[in-house]
Amino acid sequence: MISAQMYKQLQYTVLLFFYCILPSAIVNFYMYKVSSQIKYLDSIANGYLVAFLILILTFILLQINKNLLFISSMLLYIPTIINVMHIKQFGTFLGSTAYYAIFETNLTESKEYIENILLFDNVLLFTLVTVIFVMLTLVIYNIVVKFNAKFFIIIFVCSFTIIVCSITYKVVRKQSYVTQLNTHPLFSMANAYFYYNKDLNYVKAYHEKKVSVYDNITVKSDMPQNYVFIIGESSTTLHSSLYGYHRETNPYLSARDDIFVFKDVVSAAEGTWGSIKTMLSFENCNNDSLSLYEGSIFTVFNSAGFETYWLGNQLVFGNPGSIPAIFVTEANHAKLTSKSNDYESVQTLYDELLLAELDNVLRDNHDRRFIVMHLMGSHTRYEYRYPSNFRHFQGDVPGKENLSQSKKNTINDYDNSIRYTDYIVNEVIEKIKKVNGLSYVFYISDHGEDVYDFTDNAGHGHTKTFTPNIYSVPLIAWFSEKYLQLNSGFSERPEYFLRHYQADDINYFLIELSGITFKHSKPYKNVLSDKWIFKPRIICLEKNYDYDKELEEWINR
Repeated sequence: MISAQMYKQLQYTVLLFFYCILPSAIVNFYMYKVSSQIKYLDSIANGYLVAFLILILTFILLQINKNLLFISSMLLYIPTIINVMHIKQFGTFLGSTAYYAIFETNLTESKEYIENILLFDNVLLFTLVTVIFVMLTLVIYNIVVKFNAKFFIIIFVCSFTIIVCSITYKVVRKQSYVTQLNTHPLFSMANAYFYYNKDLNYVKAYHEKKVSVYDNITVKSDMPQNYVFIIGESSTTLHSSLYGYHRETNPYLSARDDIFVFKDVVSAAEGTWGSIKTMLSFENCNNDSLSLYEGSIFTVFNSAGFETYWLGNQLVFGNPGSIPAIFVTEANHAKLTSKSNDYESVQTLYDELLLAELDNVLRDNHDRRFIVMHLMGSHTRYEYRYPSNFRHFQGDVPGKENLSQSKKNTINDYDNSIRYTDYIVNEVIEKIKKVNGLSYVFYISDHGEDVYDFTDNAGHGHTKTFTPNIYSVPLIAWFSEKYLQLNSGFSERPEYFLRHYQADDINYFLIELSGITFKHSKPYKNVLSDKWIFKPRIICLEKNYDYDKELEEWINR
């Protein structure tokens, strides 16, 4: 005979089991309806396995009761509704990059995201999923409390059979459960948070163990030097007229005859923090990276006697606990133009504010400067990233006649933001051009963007399928006349600018071009040198795939 207490525990166990299945059933069913990326049998198999794993863990650690059931339902409901809303907006599961943005976001970005997803039909979907979740929970609970022990035995036998069949199904199809489990909302959120927390610990360790200064460092020239590295946001070559886009999104830079355009450059990651981490530290996506504790590009320039600056127009870098903030603290001077979480102010904090800050820097009494400028660029939402006088593209979009007007407006806003960034970069060049000495200006975007180009999405970090525009980024350079007089070799080698290059080596590249030699110098990472050696372009984070191989497969599809 089963005691009343055991019987109650068995009831709660079955209820918790169905709670665990419910998120996967809802999310994957909706994903199955809106996208061909997933087979529903896969999703059910994943859901059952995750439910079984949670159940076993709960049995080992806790006694199941009503309070635990309520907490579990909330923990399962929250990632469920977030994923469903994300699928509705972007057509795919919420990936690790998007979770990182949630974990590190600020109030302003949260408001932008909520405004972006809470359209009328999305609110209806939110309400519908909530009602379904509550109703199914009540139905399951009512069924559970009405049946006897034989019912529970049948449930466990059936569930165990389904789990065994699902594992067999995966083995036969040679699929990995480790990667497929990310389709369960709770598992994907927990997995993303694990790696996020790991990186936060990295930040703490970085400040404790980092190299503060490099000894035996040399600088080639004693002339005044001003080097500027501009990091853009969410700009893809696919929407750049410098790279063949049919719209004139680069009118200012296109009019110049003194810039160099790198034709094939990809980012190291599809998110801001991952990309900037590889560009400014000595970590990369290959096996030849140094420890993060070896410092950053600022460590090198500081050791070489340069005055270093961070001029940023993104709030995320104002958070001392964020991953990229470790590089901000490395600079001698940091100026963040966005200091408020006031939503209305974000609409007017355009990147041109950094131009005034650059003027202030150039008026100081230093003759060796290394300046990093981090733009808001084309960060979501695009309509807030340029002033009204840059509303150049409106109405129809050539080649996109079948899209809704709302999506056409999004493309127009994105292209206008690219055009505005073009203006900002040109203005920076003009300001540095007036300063005597050796100078360069490099502009690169942290990652690309998909704006209804190959998917029915606008954004990045939301797709499990490969699309090149997420990684293909512009890299543009300008050099002063004095710099070219002393370093004329690469300017006469146009083939250098056609090389297949990845941005995670740009720190070595910039240090080399600045005439600095230190103990970790690697001339073969200088893409404008005959010593340069091509390396596989590996995309970091959860992707970890070879960009060029993926590109070839994508082209042949």
